[in-house]
Amino acid sequence: MAEKMQTKEFTEVRSKKKARKETILMKPNPMASRLVIFALTSTPNDQKEAADRVLQAINKTITNHTDIPHPPFILAHITATNNLTFTTAPQHLGISYEPYLTILEEALHDFPIASSKISQR
Repeated sequence: MAEKMQTKEFTEVRSKKKARKETILMKPNPMASRLVIFALTSTPNDQKEAADRVLQAINKTITNHTDIPHPPFILAHITATNNLTFTTAPQHLGISYEPYLTILEEALHDFPIASSKISQR
């Protein structure tokens, strides 16, 4: 009869995890990882107009060049520290443009570029 009176000493606990929602859009990459930066030796008079003009020129190079498989940049601006900064789309990283920095510098031959780099976090 002792065998029939056995009680469970432990109870089974099941976790109540919520089902994950299916996401349609990927989580965007951090802004700092999406920047391609060109240091300028001098500042243009109209920075906004210059950034818009250079964005068109560099995007034309990206779309027309057979070696660059990446999409065009979505934004360009000139910073207070005299950097011409291009921003990639949220799902792309700036590091993927690193092999093409020389091609991009050549496309910007009208601008006084001292150096180029990819933003590092």
